[in-house]
Amino acid sequence: MEKKTSSEVWNFFSKDAKNSKLSLCRLCGKRYKNGGGTSNLRNHILRKHQNLQLSHLEKRQNLSESLSAGVESNTDSDLETSESDSLSSNKSDNQNDDSQSSVSMDSCNTFYRQATLNEMFRNQASFEVGGSNDVKITEALVYMICKDNLPFHSTKKKGMRFFFKSILPRYQIPSRKTITRRIEDKYAALNIVVRKNLSRVNTIAFTTDIATVMNATRSFLVYTVHYIDKEACAIKSISLGVKDLTPHHTAEHISKDFEAILESWDLSKNKIISVTTDNGANIVAGVNLLLASKNKHVSCLAHNINFVVTKALGSEAVKDFVTIIMKVKTIVAYFKHSITAQDDLRAEQRKEGITDGTFIYLKQEVPTRWNSTFIVLNDFSNCHLMLLKYFLHRFIKKDHLCLNQLNWV
Repeated sequence: MEKKTSSEVWNFFSKDAKNSKLSLCRLCGKRYKNGGGTSNLRNHILRKHQNLQLSHLEKRQNLSESLSAGVESNTDSDLETSESDSLSSNKSDNQNDDSQSSVSMDSCNTFYRQATLNEMFRNQASFEVGGSNDVKITEALVYMICKDNLPFHSTKKKGMRFFFKSILPRYQIPSRKTITRRIEDKYAALNIVVRKNLSRVNTIAFTTDIATVMNATRSFLVYTVHYIDKEACAIKSISLGVKDLTPHHTAEHISKDFEAILESWDLSKNKIISVTTDNGANIVAGVNLLLASKNKHVSCLAHNINFVVTKALGSEAVKDFVTIIMKVKTIVAYFKHSITAQDDLRAEQRKEGITDGTFIYLKQEVPTRWNSTFIVLNDFSNCHLMLLKYFLHRFIKKDHLCLNQLNWV
């Protein structure tokens, strides 16, 4: 019967599928022999992942450190003795040989030698599955996929395979299944670390924001927690989860989803000092319902500024400015629908010394995107001389596509 893996260490290690005597660290991907116990695995966490501060590991940390210090002391003593003997021998040789007495020891600090056959074979074996270099590269690959939000099947693409084949011919690119398993293992390990960090914090703050999937008509409400790490003296932010956001998502639904996020991370509502959201009536009501208080909701300043600008552009007081914006949008739409017009505008930019790669491309306004109107007007203003020349030489009769001198001012 297999021994029960009840030690807390197994939260951060998993059994190697090919060799039952080896265990894989979910945090760094290195493999270690477990034998009949977990001492080797425990020492690895104490040495390499000291920030975990696990309860069972802390009890033995002082003993482990003292043992490590003893080993290092003996090693240093041996090295000092060896170096002392070597220096004495060199000194004796220099005294007996006057021709070498002027040679400085500092100029001989670095020595180069040819690798032995065993070292060469070990280096090659390190790129095989489970080897030190294989683990290091795979961990970096997993980090890149997560950090850059790449699809898991990126490792199957011809370009990436060609890249790895060119720089690391011996490296075996992991499959999508392997990448998925590695990410799940790392998530399981980091989940425990995050839980422990959050359990030590007395107060937390939340922000919520809407994330929309570009290739699908789906939106999600993202829940991000913020807290102060006293040891690091820094603000930490962690996205704890997402929930589907539908048009019929009422305040009650949002409140229940938020509460489910808190329960999944063992967080108490009493720890929350503020929740920052946009001004959506359902989201504001959902937060107030969850916390049974209106004093902890904070309206997002960036949303408020964007709302002020949007509201101002709809005022009668700036109707002349709005007319200019509408005319600019009409001009941009004209260029967007005419390849010939775009080519001619690029030709005008070349005459002004603007080269390929730095061309100014007119952008259309998107009301739902912040600063969209400003970006449209800014790009339009940057190439206004080219636009004037374009319309002067080609479309004199299209008055509705031209801005007068007052408009430009």
